[in-house]
Amino acid sequence: GMKISNGLKTADIHGTTLLVWALSLIGDFRNSEENIFKIIKAWYVGRILTTMYNFLYCFDVNYNIQASVSIFSLLEQVDKKIDIFIIHQNSNELDMPEKILNHKNLNSLRVFDFKNENYIFPNIDNAHVSEATYYRFFIEKYLPNNLNFVTYLDADIVIVKNPLNLIKEHINNLENSDFTISVNSESQSENESIKLKNSRYFNAGVMLIDYKKWLRQDMLNHLVELTQNRKNDIVFWDQDVLNIYFDG
Repeated sequence: GMKISNGLKTADIHGTTLLVWALSLIGDFRNSEENIFKIIKAWYVGRILTTMYNFLYCFDVNYNIQASVSIFSLLEQVDKKIDIFIIHQNSNELDMPEKILNHKNLNSLRVFDFKNENYIFPNIDNAHVSEATYYRFFIEKYLPNNLNFVTYLDADIVIVKNPLNLIKEHINNLENSDFTISVNSESQSENESIKLKNSRYFNAGVMLIDYKKWLRQDMLNHLVELTQNRKNDIVFWDQDVLNIYFDG
């Protein structure tokens, strides 16, 4: 077999392993150089290899505690390793507990700092939410392109039973449909100003995203444009925008 490294300038197992590891890093971050630096600027723990189950949180320092509780409850309930992505207003203000970072069901945790390029986020003054509620619109700027499905969760959601089987069921349904997201529809919104054609309004606190379709449909530009065009009608923030976009 090949000789283990003795520090010589010859091919060996040690050098080959390092090369494969480096290539896997490059492959994982191949979307853009910008993404690489965002990950280094924030922080990352776990394995590079992504799993079937990807979860997304978007929040700021005001929801650090709630998000930690939500993430821990999720890890406690699942029975497979999962990948978690966080888009945060300032990751320097986020101190994730060790019981999360070292959890047996955590495959990886990646935290990204949101870069606000002079975006206008309507109706957040004196509200219980911040601009972070709109961060999910920008996932293509942060999440790797090789993901297939992502489950978004509000930071204040507590998981009380294993959601993976239900997620898998909804993934199968999305794959065999033209829909981009899977959500729980409710009655008509209390915000009549958005004037939906469809009588059903969905709560966006839990949302399964077909990420390939999301990217193909250029969702970022559509949602940002819609937010600006309908800013005077928006009451329930990003949830209203998403309902307007997917109306009908």
